[in-house]
This record gives sequence, C-alpha cells and structure tokens, in this order.
Amino acid sequence: MSRWSWRKSLRVAIAAAILIAAATVITECDEVPDARKSATSRPVVPAGNGVIRGVVRFNAPRPPVQTIGGACCPGVPPAVDESTIVNDDGTMRNVIVYVKDGPNVQSPGQPVPVVLDQKDCRYVPRALAVRTNEPVDVTSHDPTMHNVHVQSVVNPAVNFSETTVGASHRVTFAEPEFVRVKCDVHPWMTAYIAVFDHPFFAVTGEDGRFQIDHLPAGTYTLIARHERYESLERQITVTGDQPVDVQFEYQQGP
Repeated sequence: MSRWSWRKSLRVAIAAAILIAAATVITECDEVPDARKSATSRPVVPAGNGVIRGVVRFNAPRPPVQTIGGACCPGVPPAVDESTIVNDDGTMRNVIVYVKDGPNVQSPGQPVPVVLDQKDCRYVPRALAVRTNEPVDVTSHDPTMHNVHVQSVVNPAVNFSETTVGASHRVTFAEPEFVRVKCDVHPWMTAYIAVFDHPFFAVTGEDGRFQIDHLPAGTYTLIARHERYESLERQITVTGDQPVDVQFEYQQGP
C-alpha cells in the first residue's frame, strides 16, 4: 500500500470512529420523554376512569429572584430568572409530570392548538406539554422583534422571526421529545415544550398542582421533570375507583 493510500485509509477510519461516537452520544442523550416506540406500533386502548392528582414541592431554601435581562420594550421592566418559581407555600410551578410509556389512547376530535406567547420579553407559559402532531401556535404581544429558535433534536429544528404585535406561527412535532425554545435576540427568553405520544401528562400550575385524567387501570411509573433538577419518579397503581394522590418533593438545589 502506498503512503498516500495508507494516509487516506487512516483518515477514513478516524472519521468513521468520530461518527460512531457522535451517534452514541445522541442515543444516550435524554431528549425523548418515553422509549423510542412509536404510538402507531402500540395497540389503541380505551380511556379509563383513573385520575392522578398531586402537588410538587421544593423542600430547600428558595432561590433568590435575580434580574437576568434588560428591558426590551418601552415600559417593560428588566426580565427576572424564571427557571425556578417557588411559591410562598413551597409549591413549584412549571414542573412537567407524565406517565412513562403511557398507553396509546386515541384523543377524541381535532386537537385544539396550544399557545406559546411572547409577552413583555418572556415566553408564556414557561413550560408546556403537548401530544405528537398537536399544533402549537407561537404568538407575540410585543412591539419588538423576537427570534423563535425551536431547538429540536429528534424533530426538525425550526427558526423564525416575529416582528409585530399579533404575529403567529404554527409548529408541530411528529416524535416525542423535550424541546427548548429560545430567542436569539433576547437570550434570557426561554421556554420548554414536552412532546408525548400519549395524553397522560400535565404541567404544575400557579398553585404547584397537577392532574392527569382518563388513565386506564394499571401500574405505572409517574415522572416529575423540571428544567434545572433531576427527574423524580414514583410508581403508582390506578384502579379507577378513586383518585390517586401524589406528592413530589425536591430536596436540594441543582
């Protein structure tokens, strides 16, 4: 083998090793809510009467409120860090709670679009959850330009601008994934979208509570996921006779 051929073969081998390593990293990355098993390959089962309800608490010193961005619109105060919002009673907002590998229950009728708004240089809500192929309308109430960068990994990434009040773009996701959305113009603007191939999920509201309805009877793993902390898991059994009450508790900082 000539010296040129040997060098070429070495370059090919190195490139192949890099690709294999990259593929391994992508495979191990925690980007997909459930196992990569398409809902279309799972049998459709009837909805049940099971209800999971509960609260997420923060049992640690409350993080101080910090200013993280400048004012971008007239009359709008500087932005504050909303990555961890803990209420006075210790409950937490914006925690995504979902059933791991939830059953494939067909949703009735056409899905109603979920709205992700841009208001006062913030994404509202900070966290939301949708089912695959459920439309998300990204709107703006700000008289300034925002760049909406949907940083999907499993689904195609999307990047577009909205420059006027009332602007709106619709996006959908065909595969389950946890997606970060950010504004490249105002880097403190961040939101998270959780995409599932089943309907058994919720996001804690302003009172730190959540509720998941119509779950068939069975034993499941319930997961609470927050953008800054490790996910919490709880195994529960749903019978449909009475609601299952669950409390998740974060006991330390990130």
